[in-house]
Formats: sequence, C-alpha cells, structure tokens
Amino acid sequence: SRTEQEKILEDKKEKKIENNPELHQQSMQGQQILGEQIMLAIEMKKKITGVVNKRRIVGKLIDIEKYIETREKPKYLSSQQNQVFNEIGYALDVEQSKPAVYLTYKRIALFANNDSTIRVTIDEDILARTTDVSLRSKRYGTAVLPEGYYLMEMK
Repeated sequence: SRTEQEKILEDKKEKKIENNPELHQQSMQGQQILGEQIMLAIEMKKKITGVVNKRRIVGKLIDIEKYIETREKPKYLSSQQNQVFNEIGYALDVEQSKPAVYLTYKRIALFANNDSTIRVTIDEDILARTTDVSLRSKRYGTAVLPEGYYLMEMK
C-alpha cells in the first residue's frame, strides 16, 4: 500500500534514468527544489518476462543524491527500505545507468472510494528535456503535449 507521502510525490516532478528502455528503467520523482530537506522518491522499474516490477523508496533530496553518488545509505532505513536501496544500487552499478531525461508534470490523482486498486491520474503541463537533468534545476523544458491537452491514465 502507498503512503500519503508517496501519493504527494506522484504529483511532482519525475526525472528518468535509463540504460535499456525495454529491459530496465529507473526514475526519480521529486518536486520544485526548495532545499535539501525536501522529500522525493527513487523508483526502479524492471520488465521481467513481460511483467513490470516496481520498487520505490522515499528520502530527503540530500540523502538520495548522496546515495546515487557514493552508495552510502541513509541511517533511518527499515529492513525493507534497506533491501530496496540495495536493489537500486545494484541496478545502477551493473547497468551503469546515468541520468538521461528530466520529465516534469502537474498531476491530479483520483482514487475510487470503494476499490483501492483503481486509480486515475490526469497530467498536464508536461515538460521534458535531455540536458540539465539535475534535480536541483528549475522547472523548464519542451512541452510534450499541446496547450490544453491532458494525459489520463487508468491504473
């Protein structure tokens, strides 16, 4: 189940890291950078025999950046979070993944009252860039959709 913090993070920026887009994709989600104490998520998605597996951990910007650079994990991890950090670190090392795309959007997430497995997201103002992919950069990029268009996904 998702925490309230993870739900909030999905409303914010996404930075994608990819090596082989068909087999392995990693992404980071964050928000407009206001300081090193903001929370963001690092997420890993792997397609194995046609099924996408997703692993996510939430942490402070400074801790996530430090982990990506040095593999030093934050001190506050549960055993499950520690395992996900290990998996993400392994993928970063083995796949030699590097920042490739910065994607940002404004999102509305809707949840069914009687079925927690149903979720609808509506994204607008989707911007992308392949340069200056730092999480500390301001929000800018090339519009992915024409003005007034939305991307809706049912999950």
